[in-house]
Amino acid sequence: MRGLGALWSSYLAYALSFLLIGQVWVNHHVMFDRARHVDRQVLFLNTLLLMVIAFLPFSTSLLAGALRAEAGLGTAVVFYGTTLWTAAALFNVIWAHLRRGGLLDPDLGPLAVRSIGRRFALALGWIGSGIIVGAFVPIAGVVIIAAFLPAYYLPIRGEYGAGDGATG
Repeated sequence: MRGLGALWSSYLAYALSFLLIGQVWVNHHVMFDRARHVDRQVLFLNTLLLMVIAFLPFSTSLLAGALRAEAGLGTAVVFYGTTLWTAAALFNVIWAHLRRGGLLDPDLGPLAVRSIGRRFALALGWIGSGIIVGAFVPIAGVVIIAAFLPAYYLPIRGEYGAGDGATG
């Protein structure tokens, strides 16, 4: 039993990553539920997003190992955060392409388009802050990244567009 307790850092990193992957899944649905259709560029960008998400177990393992060893934690937090930041950047690029390419549902109003875009942009700043802080105060960087979860799961006013009854 003591051996399992010594793996607390792996459990913590797993839980954080699982919830963040869940967040990616939710955001993916938010984005693609609002697309009228996609083009080849969206499919390619989405493949890159999947590649980054599939890389998350590796960066999670590095974070867990650094927490356990109490060494190299700053580098591990920066690496982990950079993986998440790259996924957030791809969400922003895909959303911008859908918007500029006229690929969004025409019933989606401008408020919803802006709200979703703001939410995706928020991820860049928030995770970026966690990376910068984590380079100098690693545990604080992890806390900043983890604090992103509850704030990001809440709906935003206008995110669902007009007429669907959701006000966020």
